[in-house]
Amino acid sequence: MTHNDAGSSVHNFSDSGWATVPKSIIAILSKDYAAGFRFDTTALRLLSNKAGVEIDENMQSVLKRQMFRRNDDVYFLLDVVADAKMRKNIADFAGTLLDEYGCFEMPELYTLYADRINPKCIGGADDFEKFYECIGNRDVCCVAAPQIGNRIVRYSNGNVGGGIRHNCPKNYRRHKRRVRRRGQRR
Repeated sequence: MTHNDAGSSVHNFSDSGWATVPKSIIAILSKDYAAGFRFDTTALRLLSNKAGVEIDENMQSVLKRQMFRRNDDVYFLLDVVADAKMRKNIADFAGTLLDEYGCFEMPELYTLYADRINPKCIGGADDFEKFYECIGNRDVCCVAAPQIGNRIVRYSNGNVGGGIRHNCPKNYRRHKRRVRRRGQRR
């Protein structure tokens, strides 16, 4: 992302060339749509009128790529969900768990951070999973692990069909206690 003199953020993405998102749109989304934004015709028209800018398909695409999309198709600016420091903390801690154990339970990670993120944006572990996918910077996936009754996050190149025994270390239950203790210190 770069900035130009007109106060717009300029983004380049290969499939549609250059698109700009004026700072006024970001400010309005942050202030007036902190409870979420749907990219429907009426909401786009209201946002466009408030910002005094036409919002074309390219600008919508850039906005959608920069925002967190909840399971119900409501979008949020990342800073509304959690500030940059907290997002980095979540991604770093998850990365540490992946490096050390090869996987972790998504609901456990959510429990550790539930009181540090905006509850209006993230209502449960399912929303948190989508948020983690949005901010995570690793090649990971979240899969069902019926053996433990939860969803686990593991590296994408792991054995999906092998079950929890193949995706996580044998001492996984013991490591959950350590995860809880580490998370409380953060």
